[in-house]
Amino acid sequence: MRYLLGIGLVGLLIGVPVLCAGDTKDEKKEEKKEEALSREDKLAEIQKAHGEFSKEMQKKFATAETTEEKVKIRNEFFSGGKFVDQLLAIAKEDPKDDIALKALLLASRIGSKNEKAGDVMELLLKNHIDKKEMAALIPMLGDQGTEASQKALETLEAKSPNKDVKGMAAFFLAKAFYEKADEIGAEDPAAGEKLAEKAITQLEAVKTKYGDVKMGRQLIAKAAEGMLFELKNLRVGATLPDVEMTLLDGKKLKLSELRGKVVVLDIWATWCGPCRAMIPHEREMVERLKDKPFQLISISADEDKADLEKFLEKEKMPWMHYHVGTEGLVQDWNIRFFPTIFVIDQKGVIRGKNIREKELESKVEALLGSAK
Repeated sequence: MRYLLGIGLVGLLIGVPVLCAGDTKDEKKEEKKEEALSREDKLAEIQKAHGEFSKEMQKKFATAETTEEKVKIRNEFFSGGKFVDQLLAIAKEDPKDDIALKALLLASRIGSKNEKAGDVMELLLKNHIDKKEMAALIPMLGDQGTEASQKALETLEAKSPNKDVKGMAAFFLAKAFYEKADEIGAEDPAAGEKLAEKAITQLEAVKTKYGDVKMGRQLIAKAAEGMLFELKNLRVGATLPDVEMTLLDGKKLKLSELRGKVVVLDIWATWCGPCRAMIPHEREMVERLKDKPFQLISISADEDKADLEKFLEKEKMPWMHYHVGTEGLVQDWNIRFFPTIFVIDQKGVIRGKNIREKELESKVEALLGSAK
C-alpha cells in the first residue's frame, strides 16, 4: 500500500476535543453528562474531541525531526485511541440503526490500525452491508493490503446489493493484488508475476461487470484500463516502455539509450512537498555515484514549464530534467500520485517502485553491484 507521510493526517481531519480526565468531581460530572446525552449527541461529542486530537497530532507531526518520529506519530493517529472504544460502545447499543452505521464508519476511518478494527468491520459487514455508505470504506480497505481487508472487499463484492459498492470493491481488490505484486516482485519475481496475472484477470472482470459504475469523476472501465496498462507495462519485473524525451537543455534522449546504466525516474512537481523533500538526498546520491553507471532523471508534471525553470534557478539539481506537464507521459502511464519513482536496471527492467532515501539508494547500489 501507498501512504505518503503527512497526507493521511490531513486527509482524515474529522472535526474534534480530547476528553481529559480531571479530578474525581470532574469525572462524576462527566459521567452524569454522558448519561444525559443521547447516542447522537455522544457521537457529535466524539467527533469534536477527535478533531482536537487531530490538530494536536498534526502539530506534533510538523515538528518531528526524524522519519522514525513521524512514523510513530502517524501510527498513533491511525490507532484511533480511546475514540474507537467509545464509538463501538455507541454502535453496540443498537447495531443496526443509522447512528451505529455513522459511529462504525467513523471508527473504521480513524482506527485503521486499532486492535479492534476487526470488530468494527465485522459489525459493519453483519449489519450494514446493504447500505450505499459502505462505499466510503473501500479505498481505505484497498490501501491496507492485509488479509482481513482483502476478505472484507471480497465480502462486499459478493454480498452487497448495491452495484456501485460491488464495483468499487472489485476494483480496489484488483488494486490491492497489483500493489502486493509490486511489493513481493522485487524479491520474488515469480510470485510477483503470479499475483500480477491475478490482478489482470480481476480487472478484466471488473470492466465487464462494473464498467458503467462511476467512481469519483470517471467510470470504472476507464480506471481499469489505466491500471491494466500499469500492470502490463509498469509493474516490477516489466521492461519499461521506451520514451523519447526532449530534455531542458534541448537534447533529445530515448530511455533505451541508457541501457547499461541503472536509472532512476522521479516523476514529480515543484508544488509537491514530499517531492521537494527528496531533493537533498537525491543531490547527495548523484554526487556519491557520479563515477558509476547511474543516471537520475526528474520528470516534471508542472503545468507551466517556466515554473520548473524558475525553481531550478534557485534549487541545485545537477542531473537530467524533462518537462512533460499534466498530459503526455503522466496520462499515458496513469500516474496517480507524486512523487512516482521507478528504479530501472541495466537491461531496462523495473526493479523497484516508489521507494526513497536509504531504501532507494540501497536498491541502486545493489543493482550497480550486480552489474559488476
